[in-house]
Amino acid sequence: MVATITNLLLEPGATFQRDIALVDDDGQPLLVSGYTANGAIKSDYYANSFLAVFQTNLVDGTLSLRLEANVTSVFPYGMEPCVYDVYMSNGTNTFRIAEGLVVIDPGTGVNI
Repeated sequence: MVATITNLLLEPGATFQRDIALVDDDGQPLLVSGYTANGAIKSDYYANSFLAVFQTNLVDGTLSLRLEANVTSVFPYGMEPCVYDVYMSNGTNTFRIAEGLVVIDPGTGVNI
């Protein structure tokens, strides 16, 4: 199975929520019963620590990713793009199901 590549746009200080469609090799919704998902953001592929860990929800055909506002507030405006990936596991088998860049939205710099 090939991971879904989806780039994410994150606004510092705002709650982030994104659903990603997961399909199998035949284009059908991916069946994920018995699996859990874990995912994180790193500054680059070789970083030793995570910048943030996603709250995840996995149902057939859909992966939901969430970060609370207090978590996204640590990302400075204009930060270089980061990377993320998400794995699903049933305790025996583990697969990477999503990956991509995380772009930090610089906004306009105006507080209204």
